[in-house]
Amino acid sequence: MKNSVSFFCILAKRLLSRKGFLLCLTVTLLVSVLTVRAERESDTAVYAAIYAEDPEWESVFSEYSGLVRFLICDSTEEVKRNVMQKKAECGYVLQEDLQNIILEGKGNWSITAYENADSTLTAMVNEVVFERVFYVISSGWYEGYIAEHKSFAEIKEEMGENMLRQAAKEALREKQTDGSTFTFARRILPTAAAKEEDDGEKKSVYPVRGVAAACILLSGLVGVQEAVQDRCRGRFYKKAAYQAALYTILLPTLAGTVTGFLILAGTGSLKRPEQEVLFLLGLLLPAVAVGMLLQGGIAGLAVAVKQRKKAK
Repeated sequence: MKNSVSFFCILAKRLLSRKGFLLCLTVTLLVSVLTVRAERESDTAVYAAIYAEDPEWESVFSEYSGLVRFLICDSTEEVKRNVMQKKAECGYVLQEDLQNIILEGKGNWSITAYENADSTLTAMVNEVVFERVFYVISSGWYEGYIAEHKSFAEIKEEMGENMLRQAAKEALREKQTDGSTFTFARRILPTAAAKEEDDGEKKSVYPVRGVAAACILLSGLVGVQEAVQDRCRGRFYKKAAYQAALYTILLPTLAGTVTGFLILAGTGSLKRPEQEVLFLLGLLLPAVAVGMLLQGGIAGLAVAVKQRKKAK
C-alpha cells in the first residue's frame, strides 16, 4: 500500500511538470467563466444617465427595477460624458424643485434630455422617465387634493396640513402595493426557439456542461498518450506497467474532472450539486476504463511493429 501511494505521488509530480497541459485546463476554466458571466451581463437592459438637482429624486430612479437601468450622476457634465462615451443610451437632467414646478403647471422645460446620434431607444426610455416622474407627482396631486378638499377641513384643523398630507401619502402607497386595485399576472409561454429554466433564468448559450465533459475526455486522452509512451519506452517493469498505466491515465482525467467541476461552479451551473457530481463521475470512470483499453491496444500494436522491424 505504501509503495502504491509513493508510486502515485511520483506520477502526480510528473503530471505537475506538464505545464502546457495544466495551462490549457486553466485557460479553459477562465475562458468559460468569463464568457458565461459576460453573456449574462450583456442582457437586454438599457442604461440611462440621470442627474437630479434635488437628491430626493435619486431614490425614485435608483429603486426602479425594469428594462431600463438608471446611472445616477453627480452633475450635468457627467450625464453628457456617459452619453458621449455610449455608457448610456441617453441622459436626463431634472430641474431643481421639479415637483412643485410641475404641480404649478410650469414644467414644460423642466427636464433636459441628451442623446447621441446612434441612440435608438430614447423614446422608450422617455416613457420610463415620465412614469417615474408621474409616480411622484401623482402622489403630490393626491396629497394636495386631500388637503384642500372641504370634506377633510375638520381633520385638517385637528391634524394640521403637513400631517394630513403625510397620512394621504401613506394611504396612497398602501393602496398601490397591497394588490387591492389591480395586479398583473405574468405568464411565460414556451417557444421552440427559446425555453427558460424552471427558476425563470434563461439558459446559457455557452455549452458549460459540454466544455466540462470535454475537459474530462481530452484529459483522459492525454493520459493515454503518456501511458503508451511509457510502455513503448519500457519506463516501468512489467509487474508495475499496469499500475503505472492506470495512474498515468487516472491523474490527468482527475485534473480534467476537477476543472469541469470548477467550470460548473464558476458559471453558476451547480443548481443541483449532487446531480452534477454524478454527471462528472459518470464521465470520469468510463474515460479511465476506455483509456486503459486504448493504451493497451495501441501500446501492443506499437510493440508488435517495433519487433517486426527488428526481425527484418
